[in-house]
Amino acid sequence: MTLALCVGFTSCGDDDNKDNNNSTNSITQIKAENIVAVNGDDMSEITKVELRLKDDNYNPTKIAEGTFNNNSFTIPLPVTLAGNLVEEIPAAEGISNAAKTAFVEASDFYVVNQDGAEIGKVQCGYMDASSNFTYLVQWFYANTDVTINTTQGNYTMNLNLKKGWNEFYRVRTLDNNNEMWISTKPDVALTWYYRMY
Repeated sequence: MTLALCVGFTSCGDDDNKDNNNSTNSITQIKAENIVAVNGDDMSEITKVELRLKDDNYNPTKIAEGTFNNNSFTIPLPVTLAGNLVEEIPAAEGISNAAKTAFVEASDFYVVNQDGAEIGKVQCGYMDASSNFTYLVQWFYANTDVTINTTQGNYTMNLNLKKGWNEFYRVRTLDNNNEMWISTKPDVALTWYYRMY
């Protein structure tokens, strides 16, 4: 089985899409508010944020965008994805059933100015005192409900995905040698950050 690793205080997610067990329900948009500029980077030239996924040739393909206004943006998510943007995973030990999936990496949000030039990126997570991300928020698309409970190398995945888009969390160890991918929201202050190129 192969899972390709391709795709002020504010929550990075939408708590309205959480049930009482804090599991993830399918979401329809990604909303970012109170974005913090790392190193005081200038955000005045930002006009929009584009969400891009890598296709089967690893070329970034824009799937949605949102207008940047007052240090915030909202990106509506497409209901379905083109075949070259998803990967099929088979049912296997730790995987409930076959599914076509894709995931949005934390680095897939591209910041664009009024001339259409790419000037930086935004990502959501929790930074430690050394400005290293120990938690990252990402989004997973699946064409059907599927649970993934497996370990591959240094990655442990405990995901309960609903059909459509799901928010999940990458938890890094202090030495950055191991990661856990979980559906349960961590109890830390998650914030959107902007980094200029």
